Amino acid sequence: MEWTIKSFSKCCAVSGVSFSEGDEILCFICMNRSGEIERFDVLKGRIPDFIPQGRILGQWKRVFSKENSYKTEEIQKIFHYEEFFFSLFEGEKSREKEILKQLFALLLEKRRILRAFSQKNGKNQKFLHVKTKKEFIVSLEDFFPEDLTSLENIFGMFT
Repeated sequence: MEWTIKSFSKCCAVSGVSFSEGDEILCFICMNRSGEIERFDVLKGRIPDFIPQGRILGQWKRVFSKENSYKTEEIQKIFHYEEFFFSLFEGEKSREKEILKQLFALLLEKRRILRAFSQKNGKNQKFLHVKTKKEFIVSLEDFFPEDLTSLENIFGMFT
């Protein structure tokens, strides 16, 4: 399984049109049929035309801006992590999603966006989303180093 993911694109994956200041964009993380993870940035108006080659693992929204301050970028990145984490609970389950849920839950717990509490039979961890009080159950299933091949690249895609 290959996890090399490109960073934010400057044009729509569906239409090829360059993004302009203020455009609403959905960023999709997909696993293609060969097991490679890909990122697609799509203008909001072109979502109906987006046909992923494989399955969507998760997604988040962003507004295109040519210039952001460091502080604004960091706030947006955390918001994107949070939105991506929520999207991992949608659709069909997969091993990749379960691994991503664990990693993003820990990241968001560190940022005090999620709070861990109680375990269920030692196989799952409950997390509480501090703002909404919504509960998320995350599997504590072990994963192996080969499951994490180039996984550090996934965090670079949230710009």
